[in-house]
Order: sequence, then structure tokens, then C-alpha cells
Amino acid sequence: MMDPPIVFQEQQPVEVGEGEPQKFVPNVVRRTVDTKLLPIKHSEAVGNKILNRLNDIFSGTEAAIPTMKPGSKPDSELVLKALKQLVVLFVINGFAFDGNAVISKAGTSLGSGGGTEFTVTLTSPATLWSGQALQLRRSKVTNDYFQKTARALLSRAGYDLSNATIKYNENQE
Repeated sequence: MMDPPIVFQEQQPVEVGEGEPQKFVPNVVRRTVDTKLLPIKHSEAVGNKILNRLNDIFSGTEAAIPTMKPGSKPDSELVLKALKQLVVLFVINGFAFDGNAVISKAGTSLGSGGGTEFTVTLTSPATLWSGQALQLRRSKVTNDYFQKTARALLSRAGYDLSNATIKYNENQE
């Protein structure tokens, strides 16, 4: 959004009896909006929503994402295990045909995953064409749902995802 509304009116539902038509009352909303933060906040919200949904569905099953305590900064092997399972969940939910995650460069911090570089490859992701189109347009808003979810996962574990890039090669992201 290039110029989001700062003051707008939304309709909020009012409780009515069963069988009666729904009624709404107008409510004026005033917001201070920094348009530069919209793509960042949108990505955070989307990543957290997807991660929460995957955890709701698969926690307590063999398909659950390995647990990383909030802010714990686990070692790179546990982070890799979590990323690999996240790939599996995206694949079994039909987002991609196949995928994998590997450590492409070991970190320098002992006992931590800090500084470690991971490479995740998705084969035939659902967003392949649209992702390429958005990348060619140099769009600030992207549809990199796996990356958004991985960022949320790593953020909860106490890490920042830095220097993240998306590269397209034929049918791979």
C-alpha cells in the first residue's frame, strides 16, 4: 500500500437475537501509519500466522517441528532439524513438490547456531511463477511464505534472519 488510510470507518457487529438480521454500528478508526514498515509488519504477521497454524495442527505428532525454547539460541543442528521439518510440512501441505534444507556454511560461535548459513531449496513451490514475477518487478511485498515462516521460527528461538535471498532456478526456489 503506497498511501494507506489514516482515518477510516469500519462496521462492527452488534449482538442480536437468534434469527434476527445482523446489525452493524460504524466505528471511526484513527491510525498513525509508517508506510515503510508495512511490508515488514505484513511479513511478520504472515510468518507468525503460518507457524502458529502448523504448530496447532502438528504439535504432539511425529510431524511436529522440533521445539526450540523462546530466546534459547539453540545449536545449528537443532535449527537445521527444525528447518528440515518445516520444509516437510510445507511439502505435505501441498506448497511444494519436494524440498530440503542444509547447512551451507558453519557458524563461528561455539555451542550456538549464530553465524550459520542455511540453504533451503523448494522444488516446484506453489508461488514459483508469481514469486519470479514479483522479483522481476522489484516489489517490496513478496510471497515468500516459507521464508516468512522460517523467519518467525528463528525469531522465536532468539535469532535474526539476515542476508536472506530468494533465487529462482528453473522450477526451484
